[in-house]
Amino acid sequence: MNLVELSKTVSHALRHAPEKYDLNLDDEGWVETNLLLKSLGEKNPEWQSLRVEDLQHMVNQSEKKRHELEGEYIRAIYGHSVDGKFRKDNQKP
Repeated sequence: MNLVELSKTVSHALRHAPEKYDLNLDDEGWVETNLLLKSLGEKNPEWQSLRVEDLQHMVNQSEKKRHELEGEYIRAIYGHSVDGKFRKDNQKP
């Protein structure tokens, strides 16, 4: 699996174009990981077998720490171009 390509696509989905991935970010930029995985699998057949563990591996291997996972949720930490301001001070329960 190409982690760089995955990270770029996840960043695009969570920072710039969640609507293109049929995702609705909450007020803090979080989205359910299962919804993200489903969308990624629909966009790229190679990612149909992606799991939460793969996202965790992507997050852990990233030098720039662009994403964070909490429980069943994931978000981009910075660099959003979508409308609205996200509060980044709270963790997802």
